[in-house]
Amino acid sequence: FIVLVIFFFLNYKLILEFINQNSALDQRIQGWKNIAFPLIKDHFLLGSGLATYRKISYHYSSSAYIPHSHAHSIYLNYLCEIGILGASTLFLSIGVFIKKCLTLFHRKSFFVANGILIGFFLAIVGALIYGTVETFIDYFQLGLLFWAIIGMGIGTIERIERRT
Repeated sequence: FIVLVIFFFLNYKLILEFINQNSALDQRIQGWKNIAFPLIKDHFLLGSGLATYRKISYHYSSSAYIPHSHAHSIYLNYLCEIGILGASTLFLSIGVFIKKCLTLFHRKSFFVANGILIGFFLAIVGALIYGTVETFIDYFQLGLLFWAIIGMGIGTIERIERRT
């Protein structure tokens, strides 16, 4: 909220111009258009294989230089590497956690979970938002933390449901 207020009262055009000049978003969009989307189209069902984005992306790049070692988006990266079948399974498992959280929040009070579950939920939602512009699950430490938070969240849900 505070950031939005500051953004509103400051010269937002100046801030947006600064962000645009210092952003790698344009490079990512070009990588998505020129590499990720054609790669998904060519390997739609099963993908190109895990950890193959770097190896295969030079076939789709207009120069010999490989602009990205990954797609800079967990969604596009996994669609490229494990196809629609694998990515659907991956994101369905994350969706189960989110649905369980939302169902519990709807049925029970926030205080029933002692606030810890909302922390797990917001951490995963934040990570998924961040995942639109970066691939993080395949970095060991971040991936381990991501899945550990989901596991602890599901364990917390089970404990709350048994208790009530």
